Amino acid sequence: PKQLHTNRIVPVYPLTKDITQKWLRKVIHSVVEQFVPYKQDPLPETIRRDNHLPPLSDALRQIHFPDSDQDLQKARQRLAFDELFLLQMGVLEQKKQWESRPGEVFESPEDWLEVQLKALPFELTAAQQNALDQVRGDLGSGTPMNRLLQGDVGSGKTVIAALAAMIVIRGGGQAAVMAPTSILAEQHFQSLSSLLVRDDQTALKQPEVRLLIGATPENEKAAIREGLANGTIKLVVGTHALLQDPVNFHNLQLAVVDEQHRFGVEQRGLLRQKGENPHLLVMTATPRKSLWPDPQPGGTWQSSLYHLSPGGRKRKDRRQSSRGRIQPTAKRGFSILSAGTAARTDERGRQGCHHDPLPR
Repeated sequence: PKQLHTNRIVPVYPLTKDITQKWLRKVIHSVVEQFVPYKQDPLPETIRRDNHLPPLSDALRQIHFPDSDQDLQKARQRLAFDELFLLQMGVLEQKKQWESRPGEVFESPEDWLEVQLKALPFELTAAQQNALDQVRGDLGSGTPMNRLLQGDVGSGKTVIAALAAMIVIRGGGQAAVMAPTSILAEQHFQSLSSLLVRDDQTALKQPEVRLLIGATPENEKAAIREGLANGTIKLVVGTHALLQDPVNFHNLQLAVVDEQHRFGVEQRGLLRQKGENPHLLVMTATPRKSLWPDPQPGGTWQSSLYHLSPGGRKRKDRRQSSRGRIQPTAKRGFSILSAGTAARTDERGRQGCHHDPLPR
């Protein structure tokens, strides 16, 4: 038999007390040789051939005891392909199940929408108009919307959420906006109130838009819960307080989740359960390097806002501002440690934090 411990690419495994590499290597080699030949390959031969992938049994053997660097690379590619392929299959199955549910249809006539757009303090950018068109299509499709709205700070995600809420409210539904912190919830409440609360008949009145957070006084919480249950409150903005059992909606039809990556899957699911197949719009400023085109992982469709909206705040370059403060200190002879977050790969293929030293 071929050497296991020398004169070859030798696997190195994590160990625990009283376990040695040689012993563990022998055990794993025995298991691989005894059971891997009987492992069924879930991928059809046509998929393996089209993607230049080895059989699963070969990949499992070569990932532990590769005959060459090339065989090791092929094994890694095969196992990585399996993970991504099965993940995407699960995503598509989830999306299929989601789209099989009936959703309330909400129309947005052009004349009504024109009134709403003219009432805004600015004109929509081309990216915002495109995102709005996609949201309108989702809301009128008869299938619950499941859309991710991505854009940097100041790109105008809130106005798209506001217009989506107005479309749903016009059709007799209620909308809920959930944010991860009380400060962000209060900001959304102020922004949405300024955009949607007006004197004309097509707009909302202030009592129809409420804020529900942990710091809300108990008497106000009781009034808000009552208004949500009987339908007099059309739009509520809040935090995790919206998920509490006493909070019930008369007809929740749109759930908007901001900074969705800061909520768990169960928490987003709890908000959905407050209504019957409500439309879902999730917003984030965190860029996503997706591996697939739409639909995105998780069964969502994506809209992106690439430009700042009129009056939007441009994110400051923290590096330039910090250098302006640090450099004068460094010139006085003090030592400065600058810790960055950019990763680099060293000669062994390991990733670490790259520190960009400042000039003294």
